[in-house]
Amino acid sequence: MPGYLFNKTQYKFFAEQLRKGINRVKKNKSCEWIVEVHRLGKIEYDQWVYTDIDRREILALVKSQLNVDLLYDDFPYDTSRIERASTFNEEKTRTLSVSHEFVLVNSLNTLKLNQQTIALNEFQSLGLYINATSVDSIEHDYIVLVENLSVMANLSLVKLNAECAFLKDALWLYRGDIKAQQTTAMAYQFFRRFKGTHQLVCFADFDPKGLEIVLTSDADYSLMPTLNDIKDFTAEGSDIDYFKQTDSRNYINKKLSDSAEVGIEPFYILMSEKRKTIKQEHMLAKAMALSLSKINNIQ
Repeated sequence: MPGYLFNKTQYKFFAEQLRKGINRVKKNKSCEWIVEVHRLGKIEYDQWVYTDIDRREILALVKSQLNVDLLYDDFPYDTSRIERASTFNEEKTRTLSVSHEFVLVNSLNTLKLNQQTIALNEFQSLGLYINATSVDSIEHDYIVLVENLSVMANLSLVKLNAECAFLKDALWLYRGDIKAQQTTAMAYQFFRRFKGTHQLVCFADFDPKGLEIVLTSDADYSLMPTLNDIKDFTAEGSDIDYFKQTDSRNYINKKLSDSAEVGIEPFYILMSEKRKTIKQEHMLAKAMALSLSKINNIQ
């Protein structure tokens, strides 16, 4: 799996391209990487094409990862602020963000990391921020990647079907977003590092973007409500997210057409028929029982 962080070559390429302001360029490995790993822009007729929204997200992503402005700053040294402060008066310039190596984890029981058991108290309902690079072993059999922060703060409300009750002993990992303090980069790296040694589960919203997250997470299983519960779900107000998430729908349709067997296909078919989406907050509020579904990694 390609790295999630910008390297020097990629940084230089996107800095030059975004400064020019031309929204298409002949594709190269950097273009293929940004599309495959970060879902920014698309490849069309041997060219990388990107929108103004893609441009803003690339700038924000670089800022969250490297703590620099892609348009104006050089590629940063791979140092912390403390290391830079030992030499320079300005400790922030050209350094990695403080939270660069940290991820948020939680458990319904205790955390089991590096052969240690860590009890969480009532003041730590959100979980615990840990330095991912310091984790050598995880003594949980399952790792669950979670899309939304509200789930991390309310794990006790997660209702699991009997056949997956063992997830009460899983390590729950917040996916994060492109904000500097909660970047997705390290969370994905941490999650994928344990591919093959642990069972990886992705728990996301039941909407096109959520299913895209499932398919690109490199997880072995998705955690979702049952098809029958999805059919019976109701909520007041309009639901337009299915229609708004066009890029995600296009991505899923392409992946389904490229593969004969995709585990989430019945869920996507139902979603498309009903034009219905369900957020993780709805699942918790309505105590919807969640089940594991095997998925095929088709990246």
